[in-house]
Formats: sequence, structure tokens, C-alpha cells
Amino acid sequence: MRSLFKLTLVFISMLLFFFIYFVWKGDQKLKEQLPMLHSPETFMEFDQDLGYRFKSNVTFSWEEMFHDSTYHDKYISTDSLRRRTVNNNFASQYLLFLGCSYTIGQGLNDEESFPYILNDRQDKYQVYDYASTGYGAQQLIPIFNKPIRNEIKEDSGILIYMFIDHHVNRLAKDIFSVNFSFFTPYFVFEDNKVVNKGLYYEYFPIKTRLVLGVSNTVLYDVWDALEQRFFLDWDSNYKFTAKVIKTSQEAYLRQFPKGKYYVVIFPGEKNEIKSYLEKEGLNIIDLSESINLEEIGGRQKDAYHPNEVGASAIAELLLGVIDTL
Repeated sequence: MRSLFKLTLVFISMLLFFFIYFVWKGDQKLKEQLPMLHSPETFMEFDQDLGYRFKSNVTFSWEEMFHDSTYHDKYISTDSLRRRTVNNNFASQYLLFLGCSYTIGQGLNDEESFPYILNDRQDKYQVYDYASTGYGAQQLIPIFNKPIRNEIKEDSGILIYMFIDHHVNRLAKDIFSVNFSFFTPYFVFEDNKVVNKGLYYEYFPIKTRLVLGVSNTVLYDVWDALEQRFFLDWDSNYKFTAKVIKTSQEAYLRQFPKGKYYVVIFPGEKNEIKSYLEKEGLNIIDLSESINLEEIGGRQKDAYHPNEVGASAIAELLLGVIDTL
């Protein structure tokens, strides 16, 4: 009996040791990464609402940002209001894009991104690209804490949120999303409304450090597999994502009462979110099966992000879509 007690005590002690070790290790990573958002030498800056934003009037290479040679000679520039650069086409209406790296054109030059191409191939809408790498549904509401209406000169127009499947994960804050975006907003559904709890790493300081600590280990892989298989309630996550998008629409219309809000399901993504969006009364444009980016050679070497061919095809597709709106 005493032997069993000793073994149990040793086991618990080992668990506690490894827990403390990985939390400490994660704390060191956190202390290394957070200052980067306050450094004058980086391309991003800290933002209390969004987590981070591009800096204004900067030009840098994707290779510099990701330390990845596959992005060689590919550059991004921003305007004075931290948006990705597009030309001024002196249109009478605005077209705002919200979304992630797929929308901003990660790995592409300015003129190769589909918002830029779309802007140049029509003169009805002036395009504004408010997307950013790593963004998702968690930025849809906070972005309207900014006086965006003052940044748009046109009186009427449309907003398009480009949805990809992983935005659901980023909002649910699975372990993968915590690992790469722990400094983004965390939302919950309380008292029948969407509530912003602040930045994730501030609301869950121990879990954040634990996730960062076990990253790149077998423990991380096991945690991720178990979470995806047993602990994520996808029906609830889709419902919540739809409610967040609906709340974002309401925030948008408060600033842009003459505007229209559309959710576009990105080409090549699943459309499981569609029925949930419909229940919230949102305008949906389902492009999930419109283009096979693999067949046209439209993805980058990472097998995810659209390349020049894919971005051009998406721009052409959207040209036909916006004519009907």
C-alpha cells in the first residue's frame, strides 16, 4: 500500500515538475515575442483592440517577415492608414475587404493580390484592403472600434468578409490558434450577446504559456490531436462564429448606415458555415466550389495561399459577383 502511495506521489510530482517547466518555458517565449509588437524595427505594431496591425507607410518583403526564402522578391506596402496599398481609381462607391492572409495576398506583391487586381479592373468601387495575416472572425468586431468611417471618402458601398474554414478555429482558440495568435481578442457568448474578454494571453495567462511551452514537442501534437477529436464542439463553434459575424455586421452598419455587408465563402473552402450564417440572416456569396485552385495551379508552395494565378482567377470571379450586388 505504501509503495502504491509513493509511486502516486512520484507521478504527481513529475507531472507538477513538467507543468511548471513548460509554463516557465512558455513564459520565456512570450517575453521574446511580445516586445516585437512594440519594436520600431518590425512591420507590425501592437493594437489593444485587434491585437496587432500593420504599421503605416511601410514596405517590406514577405521573406523578411516570415524568414522564408519561398517568398523571395515578394513585397507588401501599406498606406498611411495601415491598409495594403491599392491604386486610387476615383470610384463613386467603396468596397471594403476584411479577412486574413488569403485576402491580403500573403506571399504576393501588391499588384498581384486579388483586391488590387479587382480595383484596377473596374471603376465602380474604390477598394480598401483591411485584411491582415492571421486575422479572422476575432477581428471583425474590434475593427469597428476604429473610426473607419472617417477613413473612407465614398458615401456608400459594400463590405466583403472573405471567410475561410480556419477562422472558426481561430475564434474557438484551439491549441494551434493559441500558438500563433495568442495576442488576439478572445470572445465568448454571455447573456445572449457576444462579449469581448480582451486579449487571449491576458485572459488565459497560464494556458497561453503552457501552449507556447509545449509547442514543437510530442506533447503539443498529442494535445492537438485529442482536442480536435474529442473536445471541440463544432456545432457550437459554427453557431458562435455566425453570431460574431452578425454582431460585426451590426457594428459596420452603425458606421456605414448606407452600406451592405456580405460574407464570401472563399474558393476551395467548405461551406458548412453557410446554414449557420443563413439563420443569422446574413448575405452569403458561396464561392466554395467556384474555382478549383489546385487544378489551375493557383496555390503557393505551402498548398494553401493563392498564388498569382489563383489571385487573378479570384479577382475575375469577384468582378462578376460585384456587378450583381
